[in-house]
Amino acid sequence: MNVRLKAIASWILPNVMFAKLLQEGPKRYFFHTGWNLAGRVLSLFVAFFVNIYVIRTLGPSDYGFVSYVLSYVGLFGFIASLGVDGILYIDLIEHPEKKNELLGTGFYLKLVGATLAIILTFISVIIIHDTFNTSLMIMLSAGSLVFQSFFVINLYFQAKVFSRPVVISGFVINIFLSAVKVLVLYTGLDVEYFIGVFILENGITACGYIFLFFKYNQSIFDWTFRFDTAKRILGQSWPLILSTAFTVVYMRIDQVMINHLLNRSSVGIYDAAVRLAEIWYFIPATIAGSLFPAVVNARISSIPLYEARLAKLYSVSFYVSLFIILPITFLSGWIIQLLYGIDYIAAGPVLKIYVWAGIFSMLGVVVNQVLVHDKLTKITFMINLIAMCLNVALNILFIPKWGINGAAIATLISYATIPFSTVLFRSTRKQSLLMIKALLLPKKYLSYEKE
Repeated sequence: MNVRLKAIASWILPNVMFAKLLQEGPKRYFFHTGWNLAGRVLSLFVAFFVNIYVIRTLGPSDYGFVSYVLSYVGLFGFIASLGVDGILYIDLIEHPEKKNELLGTGFYLKLVGATLAIILTFISVIIIHDTFNTSLMIMLSAGSLVFQSFFVINLYFQAKVFSRPVVISGFVINIFLSAVKVLVLYTGLDVEYFIGVFILENGITACGYIFLFFKYNQSIFDWTFRFDTAKRILGQSWPLILSTAFTVVYMRIDQVMINHLLNRSSVGIYDAAVRLAEIWYFIPATIAGSLFPAVVNARISSIPLYEARLAKLYSVSFYVSLFIILPITFLSGWIIQLLYGIDYIAAGPVLKIYVWAGIFSMLGVVVNQVLVHDKLTKITFMINLIAMCLNVALNILFIPKWGINGAAIATLISYATIPFSTVLFRSTRKQSLLMIKALLLPKKYLSYEKE
């Protein structure tokens, strides 16, 4: 284990836990984190340059069309998961002997969810009255959601703390799809063919998961469905379903509204800025997601120790985000023109505003993990409902007045409400206090140690 990784681990983890890092069991979590992080970095590195080529080649109008179709489908795509991933992940960790029952039940639940998402997308397309070509692309994209039912296999590997094969498979698929996207654009095929690559993505990813599952001596034909298990999972996940719905709406609705209130070119310019603003989100999110189980284990020793370590996670999320955001803010115009060209120059101010939403997004990741762990999913539901309503209302007010900059401001404000809405509820008020102390008094507060 290298020196830098040890330094990070010793700062985040309790001393007793850090002392055990060299043991085989705990070491697995750090290799798991390393593989996840490496996979995301490599995939995003490839996607970064491919997206630049795509955005520059398509131009604001055609790229806006692609962004609109994918965002529209995304408004209903959340239904395909039925919010069961988090519950299944925990169940697979706690009851590995029931993997076939859990995977089978999760698969059929997600299949039902995908079918429902397709039906609702079809109904909405009829109501919206988009052009035939746009409606067709939306429906074909929505149809690919059925393949996401096989994504439960990823949860199996994650629960076993064995992410290496999934990461390698995902990277290979990403390289293949990126090459196809470049080939489609290079040969001058219509933009509809480019959307077709996104339609194939879910199917190819599902095939990769199935291949890995069989490779490691497992079989999808051993999966079973149990009604009582499905009932229990849905009973626990329904607040998460609605929370996810609200999250998707405030993340996607801005592009859909820009298309209808402004034009497709504005969607393309806005989305180009958003992709740059969000490209680094995986860094603090991966750290928080991978180390959160270790932080939770600190609760076994003492509540004050748990709170101190949780505050450190808040602090890491905040200061890592700030370190990345500041240079992007000052160089936003230059970055846009360098990467996308003069046609996207209007994305500069959007990037300068939108990038600050990253701080609140990263704090929200940790807050959400705490609420799910503490079984406070109803509060998650309320927080995301507040953010969604605020985002929709502000988009309606700001887009006609300030255009795509208004959409960025609306997103920033709505993101900011998520972590600090915890102050509104008695059972989560402590989280707001931990965040404030961690952000304003990091050295004094986070130096607390107790074994």
